[in-house]
Amino acid sequence: MILAHGDSTVSPLTPHLHPDVIAFVVLVALAYWLALTRLGPRVLPDEERPCSGRQARLLVAAVATLWVFSDWPVHDLAEGYLYSVHMLQHSVYTLVLPPLFILGTPPGCGAGCSGPSWASFAGWCGHGWRLRCSAR
Repeated sequence: MILAHGDSTVSPLTPHLHPDVIAFVVLVALAYWLALTRLGPRVLPDEERPCSGRQARLLVAAVATLWVFSDWPVHDLAEGYLYSVHMLQHSVYTLVLPPLFILGTPPGCGAGCSGPSWASFAGWCGHGWRLRCSAR
């Protein structure tokens, strides 16, 4: 028997899509597409392309991996039946997707996430955390 708990009349292998997952994946893909088509040409010099072929393939792989591990059948198996699939899903979210998205992001588009302003914000958050922990 495949079921650990849940409704025994519904098989987790019955194909169906989750609209919320599709909406989220489309939103992520749309954000990257807008960054590459609208933001990239504004930030980069005229002769430089906003995205190389390798970066485009990595972004497509990242969005496809996000969709595969967030929708049927992985989502249904992970949510109610197999804890090992749940842990595999979260391992992919934390170990596979970030490098794919980071390597697929062109340097000009990721410039806002580094530098002195980001470092000062992170330092401010860490300082506030230290103050809250030392007050206890």
